[in-house]
Amino acid sequence: DGLKAGTYSFCINSVDANGYPETPNKDTRVCTSFEVVKTLPTITFDQDDKATTYVAGDPTNTVTHSEHATHTNGDSSGDDIDIEYSFVSGNSSIISSGLPFTSSNAGDNANIVFAANATGSIVIQAKIPESDNYEEAITTKTLTLQLGLVANYVEVKTNIKAGTTEA
Repeated sequence: DGLKAGTYSFCINSVDANGYPETPNKDTRVCTSFEVVKTLPTITFDQDDKATTYVAGDPTNTVTHSEHATHTNGDSSGDDIDIEYSFVSGNSSIISSGLPFTSSNAGDNANIVFAANATGSIVIQAKIPESDNYEEAITTKTLTLQLGLVANYVEVKTNIKAGTTEA
């Protein structure tokens, strides 16, 4: 593995073949330092990253929608652990529960429960926080809750005789 993020300093003391000078001084010592910067990880939603996902609502019952993301932060114990899911903007009244949520086990999903008979859009985010060697990374997406459309079929008829039951 490479060096962890941080500033490193090295000094070298020089002596000649006879071991002189016996005590290092400013003329026989060279120092340098360099910085290892934090890595910017990636994070993405598994479905429709940075896009809109349409969720079918229900006029009488709550609806649960599941979201899952993965990241490349090597300080975390898994590529889907330590992700913080949260509400960013939109119509928060359509959410009954589920946000904020932090994944603590592999395969954990943010299960967002939408209110019954609700419509609207929200923006959610998935974030992997900054760690010792990695910067913070964030991705967002829009969830649009729509109630199902119900339509009645109307048949078009022609040449119907007045007073008949064909209409």
